[in-house]
Amino acid sequence: LVYAKFNPLSYAYFGSIISVSSVPLNYILVNKLFNRNVAIISSLIVAISPLFIEFSKDARFFNIVSILVYPFLLFLYKFAFDDKKYLFFVFLFLGFMLNFHYTPLILLPAIFFLAYTGKVKIKFGFLLKKSLAVFIPLFPLFIYDLENKLMVFKKIFLYIPYRIA
Repeated sequence: LVYAKFNPLSYAYFGSIISVSSVPLNYILVNKLFNRNVAIISSLIVAISPLFIEFSKDARFFNIVSILVYPFLLFLYKFAFDDKKYLFFVFLFLGFMLNFHYTPLILLPAIFFLAYTGKVKIKFGFLLKKSLAVFIPLFPLFIYDLENKLMVFKKIFLYIPYRIA
């Protein structure tokens, strides 16, 4: 906002830049994990997806979550097939995504499923310790919530059934 001199359209421009950058980021990640053909097809789907187009037109923060999914998926893949040290980064990026919207909570079952069925075997205590990384980006929210009588924490329990339905 300061850079754009508090222009009301500044976040719409920022959202558009984030949405447009998701296409090459998608290509890079999918090419790294799979191959070039899959990367081209998935990038084309992202580029013409009505959901991504709507997110890019809106001056909202949801498109930031869509771009944070890529490093989350990269670290989740590395955790599942390479090394358990990447679990910290999986939960860290989950925390970053939760700063913008609570919908990524639905990814928790996938993380726990991969933790117990993946190539890299881990113990529950290790998983619990690494899962504390999700709270690092959410620490300012917790401070705000404590100062305001747990207003956000109370509403999260109403939000979860709403999103599932």
